[in-house]
Amino acid sequence: LPPKLILALWPIWIVCLFLLSISLYHLCRYKKAGMREVDKMNGSEFESFLGLIFKKSGYQVKQTGSPAGDYGADLIITKDGISIAVQTKRHKSIIGVDAVREVLGSIKMYNCSTGIVVTNNYFTNQAKILAKVNDIELWDRKILTQKILEQKK
Repeated sequence: LPPKLILALWPIWIVCLFLLSISLYHLCRYKKAGMREVDKMNGSEFESFLGLIFKKSGYQVKQTGSPAGDYGADLIITKDGISIAVQTKRHKSIIGVDAVREVLGSIKMYNCSTGIVVTNNYFTNQAKILAKVNDIELWDRKILTQKILEQKK
């Protein structure tokens, strides 16, 4: 490439370096948090793992039972008299609106105030919209990593 062209493209190089540094930062955080191990867990292992995360955060944790009869919540967490229904989704693909619907359906069933959907992946925009309208908290891969790292301090 001619030197003038290289110099003319310097803003693009800066943006590329910035994006690369952000990607490396998140990769290091995921590795430090053990996300590779989380990605290898099965559904019940993921539920138990999240139960430990919530216990370390001061919640009482109750597993709801078999996957066939959980009514849309895998865990019920309680702290300061407030109960929260938690739907866990350890998947290789993005999580859709059905996960939010499931936790919404479980809130009254388990006498909870609200719900959380936790995944090792990310959520569709439709899931984010439904969660926001219904005050459901979503923990995607980035938030889950942050919560795990907080527990390691």
